[in-house]
Amino acid sequence: MAYNPNNPNGLAAMADSAPVVQSSQNIESAGFGSSGASVLDDMFVQTPIVGTGISYNQTNGSLNILTGTTPNSEFLARSTMSFKGSMRLRFNISASQRIVNNNLQVSLADLIGENLAFNIVSSTLVDVTLNAHSFTATNIGQSMNIAGLGEVGIPNRYAIQSIPNANTIRFTVAGFPASGTGTCTLFGYNQIKNLVTGITVTQMTFDSQRNGWAFGDTIATINTTAGIGTMIVNEMTGRDIFLMDALKSSVISPNFATKASRYENIPEQTTPLYVFIWNFNGTVAPVSTTTFSLSSLSVENFANVPIYIQGFRANGQQNAQPVTLLSGTLNSVATVTTVNSVTSATLATPTPVADIVSAALITSTTTAAITVAGISYSVNIPVTAVTGTNPTLDVTIQESDDTGTNWFNVYTFPRITATGMYRSPAIPLKGNRIRYVQTVGGTSPSFTRSTNRLVMNISPINAISQLIDRSVVLTTLNSVTPSLNVQGATNLQLVMNIGVTTIAPILQLEGSEDNGLTFYAIGTPLTAVASSTVQFTLATFMNAQLVRARVATAGTVTTMGYVLIKGF
Repeated sequence: MAYNPNNPNGLAAMADSAPVVQSSQNIESAGFGSSGASVLDDMFVQTPIVGTGISYNQTNGSLNILTGTTPNSEFLARSTMSFKGSMRLRFNISASQRIVNNNLQVSLADLIGENLAFNIVSSTLVDVTLNAHSFTATNIGQSMNIAGLGEVGIPNRYAIQSIPNANTIRFTVAGFPASGTGTCTLFGYNQIKNLVTGITVTQMTFDSQRNGWAFGDTIATINTTAGIGTMIVNEMTGRDIFLMDALKSSVISPNFATKASRYENIPEQTTPLYVFIWNFNGTVAPVSTTTFSLSSLSVENFANVPIYIQGFRANGQQNAQPVTLLSGTLNSVATVTTVNSVTSATLATPTPVADIVSAALITSTTTAAITVAGISYSVNIPVTAVTGTNPTLDVTIQESDDTGTNWFNVYTFPRITATGMYRSPAIPLKGNRIRYVQTVGGTSPSFTRSTNRLVMNISPINAISQLIDRSVVLTTLNSVTPSLNVQGATNLQLVMNIGVTTIAPILQLEGSEDNGLTFYAIGTPLTAVASSTVQFTLATFMNAQLVRARVATAGTVTTMGYVLIKGF
């Protein structure tokens, strides 16, 4: 898995002037409802790292982690789902005691790699193998967490010391043995950290980190972690982050109070963040076992819609603008000097636009540049008549971000051979012009079709880009497909369809961070199967700029079907 540290944030953020509509809340939660030893809620990967002497269970709606007394022993669990944008992490935490060398960290953090081999070079240097990692000398000094070391080393946050090669990252560590090997997990290159450490029941360490740089720990005064514990909330608005907490008790009015904040070193809203639960013991054996209990853990995505008056955001707790609505009417506004216009365009039903009127298409053609608006769009192609011998129609949507001078592929429809309705998913608008490349094949082909675009003022949850290519020569070594921009995608798929073959071709997926000047391998090669369609999907893909497929082993006597690359 390749991770691009110099462009981890995916799709560029929309301009400040782009219209925004309010969307409903989306909450993913772990109720820890099942009971038993070694039971973990389905929100988390079911095979956590569990070190020597540590055990865990679920009972009475809580996850309980028993720390044991083995130095450097760890428990590490990761959510199966990642989260982006404005969000709120909320959980209840209690501890049977607070003693030295018992630590529990709950984080929203990105995943760099799991089950990565490490080699201890010396007591102060450790090499971690991450194939095609894309870190360079410009990343030296940036830090991330090294966890799951199996007590061989000390789990902690460490800085990059050097980049020995394209597959190795060297970290500066402390207190390690002179040698040793094993596997580890790298995470938290971007993160929001809540750390329970030390002996004081009313303290928590809080910090945030972006691209390996942290602001620095803040010791926040919170409600006690003793007894039933305290409710912890991290609110991430994209502009700032707040640590809030409240006693786990019934009150008449909300009582969450802000205890710490961050205005810098905040993860980008496009960076996928997972929930990590990380218990790690110190280098000295704890004097006894502590039970850390978590309940009611949830992550809530929400629309971040601030109110601005003449460009100035009102001061106040969490910078909130107080608004009172009575019977659907705004109760009180002091004075509004001038209002030029008020519209509800961004709340309207998505607007259909007829880009191509219904007509017969008999030769390949590319439309002129079409001026577009909105945040996203979807395209439907009604095909009402098809004639000819073996007629085919391939349609690719292209966008331009320089008003029609240069173009890039956004989405390719599956090949059209018959009448029907053909639809694209919601596509985020990256440019300011679009066009349709329509390629017709067969003998005397004719397609009667129109093309309609549905303009939307919402940002798709999943940014899908798709390229279907038939130009790559599967019988020529190093022949390549066109490149596809997949920024913003967290998953990547390669599909290959062929007919007959004598020696099956093999494709290697490749990524580029320098606009196609150089490429590096992504994932494992994909081998074709005669008269079949094969694929592989790379989950939690760490977001290259461009992706293409290259013929790594040339096939012989191979009938091409198609090659598909999809980012989503």
